[in-house]
Amino acid sequence: MKTHALLAPGLYLSLTIVAGLFSDAFRSSAADITWTNPNGGSWNVATNWNPSQIPSTNDHAIITLPGTYAVSVNAATTIDRLTLGAATGTQRMTNGSAGSLRLNGEGVVLANGLFSRGASTFTCAGKLKVDGKVIWTGGDWAGAGSTVFNPTAELIFGGNNSTKELTGGQAWINSGRIVFTNITGAGGFLFSRSSAVITNLAEGVIELADDGEVMRDNGSRGLVNLGTIRKATGTGTTLIGLTANHGTMEILSGGVRVDGNTTNTGRYTIADGATLEVNDAPTFTTSAIVEGEGNLTKLGSGQTARFEGTLDLGGTNNLGGASLNLTTNSTVLRIGRAVLLTGGNAVLTANSGETLQTEFISNVGTITGGDRIVVSGPMIWSNGNITGSGELLAAGGLIMTNRQAGLILDLGGRTVRNAGHGLWSGGVIRVASGSAVFENLTGGVFDITFDGAMSGSLSIHNFGTLRKSGGTGVCDLKLVRNEGVLEILSGSLGVPNNFEQTGSGKLTVRVAGTAPGTELSQLTFPDPLTSSTRPRIDGCLGVALDAGFVPEMGQTFPILTFPRNQVGVRLPANGRFVCFDYCTILGQGRRLQQVVTSTNVLLEVVAASVEGPRIYHSVKAGTLRLCWGKEFPGFQLESCPDLNTLNWLNLPLPGVPDNDVSIPGPLDEPHRFFRLMKPGGN
Repeated sequence: MKTHALLAPGLYLSLTIVAGLFSDAFRSSAADITWTNPNGGSWNVATNWNPSQIPSTNDHAIITLPGTYAVSVNAATTIDRLTLGAATGTQRMTNGSAGSLRLNGEGVVLANGLFSRGASTFTCAGKLKVDGKVIWTGGDWAGAGSTVFNPTAELIFGGNNSTKELTGGQAWINSGRIVFTNITGAGGFLFSRSSAVITNLAEGVIELADDGEVMRDNGSRGLVNLGTIRKATGTGTTLIGLTANHGTMEILSGGVRVDGNTTNTGRYTIADGATLEVNDAPTFTTSAIVEGEGNLTKLGSGQTARFEGTLDLGGTNNLGGASLNLTTNSTVLRIGRAVLLTGGNAVLTANSGETLQTEFISNVGTITGGDRIVVSGPMIWSNGNITGSGELLAAGGLIMTNRQAGLILDLGGRTVRNAGHGLWSGGVIRVASGSAVFENLTGGVFDITFDGAMSGSLSIHNFGTLRKSGGTGVCDLKLVRNEGVLEILSGSLGVPNNFEQTGSGKLTVRVAGTAPGTELSQLTFPDPLTSSTRPRIDGCLGVALDAGFVPEMGQTFPILTFPRNQVGVRLPANGRFVCFDYCTILGQGRRLQQVVTSTNVLLEVVAASVEGPRIYHSVKAGTLRLCWGKEFPGFQLESCPDLNTLNWLNLPLPGVPDNDVSIPGPLDEPHRFFRLMKPGGN
C-alpha cells in the first residue's frame, strides 16, 4: 500500500515536468518579431527584424515602427499573426508578384497601415481585420477564413488587365468603403470562385467607379448587400453578381446589370439617364422599392422578374424577350416614360404571348407592343395611347377618365377587355390608325357616366353589364354586339347600324315620362338604315319604371329610334325583342307592348286583362324559347303532349334559368303544350 502511495506523487511529478518541457518548446518557436528598418525594405532580410529572423509559420509579424516606408514580401511566406500600422506615418506592406503570403491566425491592418496586394496569392486562412487601407491590383485573395473591413477601412480595387479572384470560400464583411475601379479590359474583373462571398453591412459603401464585372463567375453570385452600392461614374454597364439586395443601390451614371436569381427587399434608386438591367429571375418582395427617373431593362428571354414592391420609375423600360411580373401585391406609381405608364410607353414587343401582370396602372403615355398585359387591380387610363396587337385585360376594371378638355384617349390595334368594375367618365376615345376591339367580359361591369364620343375603327362587344348611368344627351358608342345586359338609365346611346343583340342579350331602358334623355332613355341609330345595314334585335327587353310613375293608357314611348331612316326600310323579320321583363304595371291593369314601325320601336300602354305572367315564345334554328317576366317570380313551367292533366311535366330542367327556357327540336312529343303554375296555387 505504501509503495503504491509513494509511486503516485512521483508519477504526477513526472508528468508535470514533461508538460513543462513541451510548453517551453512551444514558446521558443512562436515569437513576436518586430520590424526595425525605418527606411523600409525586404520582408525576407532577417536584419530588418528584431530578433534578427524572418517571421515564419508560428510567428507574429509586427510592423508598427512610426514613419512612412514600405515592406515588400519577396518570397513565399507563411505567418500566424500580423499587426500592420503605427501611430504616425504610413506603413505599407506589399505582397507583389515575387511572393505569396499566408495568414493562419489573426491579423490587423491599423488606421495608418496600408496592405498592397499584387499579382501573387494572399491566403487568409484565419481572420484579418482592416481599419486602414488595402489596395488590390492583381492576384488571388484566397482561403476559408474571413476579412473584416471596419468602418474606417478603405479597399481600392484597381489594376486594369489584371485578373483578381476572390476564392477558396473567403468571406469579406464590409462596414467601410470598397471602391472598384479600373475593372474594364480582358482581365480587370473580380471573380467569385468556390463559394466566396462579400457581405456589405448597413454601414458599408461599395462604389462601382468603372464599367466591368464584379463578383461573377460561371453562375456564382457572391454579393449580399445590406448597406449602399453606388455607381456614380462610367457611361457603360457594370455587371454585378448579386445574391441579395437588402440595402440600397444607387445608379447615378451609366448602367448596372444585376445577374442572378436575386432576392431584393431593399431599394434601387436610378437617376435620369441611368439604367438598371436585371437578368435571370430575380424577386422583388413587398418591401422592395425601384424608383427614380432612370430606366429599367429586363434581360433573359423567357425568364420572369417577380415584383411585389413599389415601382416608381420615369425612364425608358424595355422588357425585351422577358417578362416583368408585377403581382397583386405590387404598387405601381410609375413604370416609366417609355415603358409603362405615367408619361411613357409599355414596350412589349419581343415574344408575343408573354404576360405583364400588375395590380395598378395609371397611364398617360403609351402601352404598345404585341404581348399580353394583365392588370389585376384597377387600371386608370387618363390620357395617351393603348396600341399594339396584343391583349390588355383589365381584370380589376378599366377606368377611363380625362378631366382636361381637348385631351384624347387614343386606342389603336389592341384588344382591350374589361373584367372588373370599369368606368368611362371623361375623354374622347378614338382609333387613329388600324382597328381596335373593346370587350366587356362576362362578370364585368362598365359604367358610362357622361355623354362621351368615339371615332375611328372601333368595335365594342358586351358580354357582361354595360350601363349608361349619367348624361342626358347622346353617348356615341361603337357597340356592335350585345350578348349580356345593356342598361340605358340616363340619356341615350347612339350605336351603329350593324348593332346586334343576340338571343342571350338584354336591353333595359328607363321610363319616367316621355321626354327623351331626362325621362326616357333610348337606343338610337343616328345613321340611315339600308337594306344591308340594319340592326338585328333579339333577346330580352327590360323596363325600369321610376317609382310612382304610372303611364296612361295608349301612351307610347319610343325606346329604339331611327331618325334618319330611309322610307320603306324596315327592321329584318327577326328584328324584335322576344322576352319582356317588368313590362306589366302591377296593380294598374296595364302592360307595355312592343310596337315596331319604320322609325321606332315603341312601348305602348295597353290593358292587361289578367294580371299574371304571359308566356312569350320564339323559334330559331329549330329551338323553341319560352320566357315570362321577372316581375312574376316563383312560377313553374310545365308541359304535356295532350292536355291530359295527369301528364304535365315540370320545366325548366335543373340549371336552367327559372323564367327563360329553350327546348331543342324537333318540336313534337312530349313537349307540345305549356303552362305556368305557381306551386300551391292555380
